[in-house]
Parts: sequence; structure tokens; C-alpha cells
Amino acid sequence: MSQALYRKYRSKSLSEIVGQDHVTSLLDRALESNKVAHAYLLTGPRGTGKTSVARILAHKITGLSYDIEDNNLDIIEIDAASNNGVDNVRDLREKALVAPIKSQKKVYIIDEVHMLSKSAFNALLKIIEEPPEHVVFILATTDFDKVPDTIVSRTQRYNFRLIDESTVADHLAFIAKKESIKIDTDALNLIAERGGGSLRDSISLLDQIQHSESKNGEITRSDIEASLGLATKDEINAIGEAILSGDALKIIAAVRQPELRGIGAVSVADQLYNWIQRNLESYPYLVTYFEDLIKVQKSHRPDVAILVAVLKFAVKMPEPQIIQRPSTQESHKSDSLSMSSKITEEPIATAKPPEKTTKILDTESKQDDDSSDIASQKDVQQKDQNKKNNFNWQSVLDYLNDHKSEFKGIHAILEKSKPIIKDNKVSLYVLNKFNKTKLDKRRAVLGKILSESGVGDFEIEIIDRPAPPQNEQAAKVAAIMGGGEEVDV
Repeated sequence: MSQALYRKYRSKSLSEIVGQDHVTSLLDRALESNKVAHAYLLTGPRGTGKTSVARILAHKITGLSYDIEDNNLDIIEIDAASNNGVDNVRDLREKALVAPIKSQKKVYIIDEVHMLSKSAFNALLKIIEEPPEHVVFILATTDFDKVPDTIVSRTQRYNFRLIDESTVADHLAFIAKKESIKIDTDALNLIAERGGGSLRDSISLLDQIQHSESKNGEITRSDIEASLGLATKDEINAIGEAILSGDALKIIAAVRQPELRGIGAVSVADQLYNWIQRNLESYPYLVTYFEDLIKVQKSHRPDVAILVAVLKFAVKMPEPQIIQRPSTQESHKSDSLSMSSKITEEPIATAKPPEKTTKILDTESKQDDDSSDIASQKDVQQKDQNKKNNFNWQSVLDYLNDHKSEFKGIHAILEKSKPIIKDNKVSLYVLNKFNKTKLDKRRAVLGKILSESGVGDFEIEIIDRPAPPQNEQAAKVAAIMGGGEEVDV
């Protein structure tokens, strides 16, 4: 069984870490000076080297040789995503008091530390505050904002950055040469772009496409585009140029071109997002497209959402025509003036209404417009309220029960999920990341279920945790207990 490339080429020393010199240089100097902190906090996006640095640092501190396959008893790795309770941390505290076996220090690496519950964080705080002399903690997280300040303030924090595409592409070229993978530079640049600054994701992508079919024995950009179901470089450039032209028909034609080849709108939106980033310095106003393009992947009709996003400035609604209708009083006065003009044989145009009458008519017209606007707003609000009132989650579950064979995976997740509706948006709490990942991949199907079950068309937000308590008292209790889920009894 072959080893995954990202594991095979995992860095084993600080000098091998790619794109994080601002972190590794500081740690190197601290280790050379024998200045080891009792707790470190490594933060930053996924796949940027946090776990690798944590392991290297742990082996440096303990003085043990680093082999990826070895399990050293003085280096303990804990995944906080699956060991996030207060009992897990209490167990850690008890074992931490035991002296190390082979070295002078015992190192605990806690990955995804932000997943700990509130009570677990409180338990961890106690030992980080007053750690045994022989214990060092290395905490790693992709979500720094969820780590309590009380923990952060007792650690040395190192922030990891997304790695720029050129650095990633160079490292991929190094791996490709070592693995005898024939691939051109443009293809490597595309992999680096799709990796989004994550070296691990980029290496995994290279691993995935290394056996792609190629005409001349060398993997090209078009081979990767075909393998990953991406729009071509020319198609994305055509959409970008159409947007710059402001021609609505050109934009529609350009967006539909990859769609006709079966390329999904979410993928096109993501590629267009990257195209705008590369051209932002030349066309700064394109930044206004970012938010709408991000919404495409959350929509259950991404094909429509992407058209709305790219046409936002190309299509202008016609200006509304305001027609002021004369009041009954004005009509009578006009008739009187008309009759008077006939008697005096004087043209109507020369007859001027009194100034006071003009002001009264203007006021009446304004009041009519205001009343119309208020009525229109009330209609919109009433429609939104009606839509909210018609939302029936039980209808969705009943529909799924009737179509179990068609929606097996979704049925099991949605049965345990809880929706919270606000305005035209449904926040769907699905308990954990695994469920969120599965539903994110089937957003179109989820939209179909809502539509066909009679619930209607809503923007869907999928959240990877239990729903917050709606009852105020329950919320206070949950906060005291370190979290929880509200259930009906």
C-alpha cells in the first residue's frame, strides 16, 4: 500500500517547513537559547504546517529523534474534536503529573483545541496556569476566535499564514521531480491555485491527479481541468472580459458555456473568484462581486445565483414612471376653467390656478405616493411573514419518510437536525462537521427537498453544531454547563 504524498513529504525539521519563515526562525532562536515556554498556541488556516511544527517542536523539546511512524510515550497527541469533554481534560491533568519516561519533558499536543467545551477549557486553564515543571503544552487551532482569552494570555502564540501560490508551485515541482511525475508549470500553478494557500491540500491534489491520462505523457492544465471538472482558463477569462464589458448578453453567454459542458456553477464561481483576485489591482471595483460569488456555493440553485452575481451591474431596472392623477376637486376646477375659457373665448393655457390650490394639489399627490410606498412595504413584509408561517419542518421529514430510498444519507441527518428560520433564511443546525460536509455536497438536492415538500424557496445556512436553546432560561443553564442542546420533552 503506497503512502500518501502529504505524509511522505511531511517536514521533519523546522528548516523544511514551507512558507512560514516568520514562525520557524523565532522558534529556532528560542530553542538554540534553550528558552522553552510551558505552553505554545499555533493558529492559522488548515494545511499550513501547524501540526508539523508542533511535532517537530515536541521532539526538539524532548530531545527524541523524529520519525513520523514512531509513537513516543513522552509526546502525547490529543484530538480535541473527539476528546472535548471536561472528563477528557481531567484525565489529561492526572496523567500529566506522572514524570516523563525517556526525556526531561513530557509534551502534550492538543489539535483543534477550539473544539473543547467551556467546562473543558476551564479544566485545562488550571494546569496551564500552574503546570508541572516537566510538562509543555502545544495547542493548535484553525479557529483562534473560539479560544478563550484566559488560555491565549498564558501561551506563546504563533500565527501561520496561507502560503502564496508561487511558493506552493515550487514545492510541488520539487515533489513531482522526486516522484518522477511529468507535469508542466501551468498545471502546477493551477494545482497551487486550487489549493487556496494550503500546502497539504495542494500536495493531496497532486497525489490525486498524478495518474491522469495525458496525450504526450506530461500532465497539462487541460488534463487537470478535465479531471477535476473545472471550467477552462479561456472560459473563465471570457466571463471576466464579459463582466468588464458590461454587456449583459455577453455575460450570460459566457457563464452558460461551461454549464453546457456539465461544469457546476459552484466550481465556476470559485474559479471566477480567483480570477477577480488576480485582476483586482487593475480593476478595484470588482471587489463588489466577492460577496455574491461566495453566496453561490450556499445556494440550492447555484446556476441562478451565479447569474445574479455577475449581472448585478450589467442589468439596470427601468426607472419607475410616477403618474399623478388629479383629485376630484382639481377635476371640477379644470371643468370650471374650461367652461370659463369658452365663455370668455380665452385659451386654457393662459388661465393660472391660484397659488394656494397648487400647494394643496402637490401635498395630496405626495400623500398618495407615501401611502403607496407604505402599502408596498406592508405587502412585502406580509409576504415574508406568510412565507415564514408556512415553513413546516414536519412536512420535510414526512416527505423524506416517503422517499427514503432516494434520500438515504440526507434522511438520517435531517431527522436529527433542527432548523431556525429568520426572514428568508433557514439556519440548519446539523450537530457536527461530518453532517455539514455531507449536506454541503448535496445542496441542490436539499433545495429540491424543501421545494417538493411544499416548504418553499429559502436561503439555506448549514451550521456544524447543535442548535442554541431558544428558551432564555435554557440558554443560561447551557452557558453554565458549558454547552448543550435544547430538546422537547
